[in-house]
Formats: sequence, structure tokens, C-alpha cells
Amino acid sequence: MGNITIKKSSGKNSPLTYNVRNLQSLDILLETPALVYAIPETEAADAIGMKVEGNTMLITISWTLVDDDTTLVDQKTGANSILTADEQMEFLMDTFQSSSVEDEYEFKLFPNNSNTAFFTQTGILTKANVSKSGSTPVTYNATVVFAVASMTAKADVQEADQGSG
Repeated sequence: MGNITIKKSSGKNSPLTYNVRNLQSLDILLETPALVYAIPETEAADAIGMKVEGNTMLITISWTLVDDDTTLVDQKTGANSILTADEQMEFLMDTFQSSSVEDEYEFKLFPNNSNTAFFTQTGILTKANVSKSGSTPVTYNATVVFAVASMTAKADVQEADQGSG
């Protein structure tokens, strides 16, 4: 697997690009809701399928936070570098969290040794979890859920702000 980045592209504390290292798992779930109505006294192939809602996509990423030699956040360098597992945990749970309809994120997958993403989605982080166990006291396990979405509420807020000026 190549590189994974999660970028907070708008909203408070943006832009910030977090580089996921030490990947445990990546799960991309595309749901296409459909209802299937069976017709009484007919074969299964005679059922009627109807798409009733739009598609949704959730991307779940799990990785291990460990002390690193280089910053994991592109915009945080020098004295502001995010290096230790504790600093990464604090960054993910405090600085990087979504707190407004104006927050928008970008998820990118890159192939090995390439700066060109082959999979890019925009949306919002809907869940973040960081855990630590006694058996691994210097590392954390982190999981975030990224919901693919066009942040229309953000656009509505911006239009309202422009209209009131």
C-alpha cells in the first residue's frame, strides 16, 4: 500500500494534512440502498428491485501511532512538528476534529513512490477513536471514519454570508 493523507481543507485550523503511517487496515464501504419487492406466487427472479435512496460511502482507516523522526503533519514543522505518539493523539482528537459545517476534508490514496493520488474523496470525519493498552504503553491505535459527501451546508453558509454583505 502506498501513502494515505487526510487533509482538513477548510474550516478552523485549516489547511492541515495528516500523513497516515503504520497502517493496520483500510475499509471502503459503498452502499447502494435498494428495496426488493417479491410478487406473491412468483419466482425469485420476478421480484421488483427499486433504488430508493442515493449512494453513500464510508472510509474507515486504522493505524498505529508511534513516535516518529519526521512530522506527520505537513504544515507543522520545526518546533511545531507532530512527532510523538502523544502529540499525534492530541492533534487528531483536538486540533484536527470537525467542529463546524465549514469543515471539509480530503482523503487521498497514493501508489508506492508516487505523488499522484489514484483515489480522492471529499467529505467529513464522522468518528475518531484513539486507544492505548497496558501491553503497548508507548503506542496508540487510531481509527477514523471518513464520510464521503459534498459539504452543502458549508456552501449554504458561505452563500448566506455573501448575501448579507
